[in-house]
Amino acid sequence: MQDWDWTEREIEEIRLIIEHMSASLNIAYGITLLLDIAREKVLFCRNGKTFKSISISGDNARGVLCDIMENSVNL
Repeated sequence: MQDWDWTEREIEEIRLIIEHMSASLNIAYGITLLLDIAREKVLFCRNGKTFKSISISGDNARGVLCDIMENSVNL
C-alpha cells in the first residue's frame, strides 16, 4: 500500500528532476541521487554508499528541486 498522495504525473516529474540533478551533482561532486519512493526520501550517494537523505514527503516537484538544491550546498 502506498503512503504518498502523488499522481503518476507528479512522480514522473519528481523522477526527472532527480535524474537531472543527479547528473549535475555527479559531474561536479561525484554524487548520485536516488529516489526511495517507499520512504519518501531522496538519497545522496557517493562511491555506492548513502551519506545523506532528505525527506520529500508532501513535496511537489518544485519542492523536491528546492530541497535538493538547499541540501547540495557545501557538499
